[in-house]
Amino acid sequence: MSLEERLKKLEAGTNRSLTARLADHLDAIESALSKGVKRELIVKALNDEGLAFTLRSFDTALYQIRKKHARTLIKVVKSDVEDTTALMPVIMKPSLSPNNQHRGASNSAKDEKKERKDKAAKYIG
Repeated sequence: MSLEERLKKLEAGTNRSLTARLADHLDAIESALSKGVKRELIVKALNDEGLAFTLRSFDTALYQIRKKHARTLIKVVKSDVEDTTALMPVIMKPSLSPNNQHRGASNSAKDEKKERKDKAAKYIG
């Protein structure tokens, strides 16, 4: 038996952690939970199949699996976003950084105030 065959056999076997074996059934578990099946009944079904979970160990393992899947999903989304950022429209002028916007706003307010004074001076003078 080759090494690859032996590793494949180990992947399918009971030598893996309970969490890893639970992850194999994640879609079915999530579907059952979303349809209102009680966690206690799911744990009983898992125990009947040879996966020895308590309710607490099931909750912990499910939390770990969801967390790992969320991190994987975030990585995928980030890579998709990085690929499409070149297609996004420019919202701010490139020359204005967030820090310079405030200065620019106050300068334009000062300019407007100066213009009003100049107009007032023309009317008075």
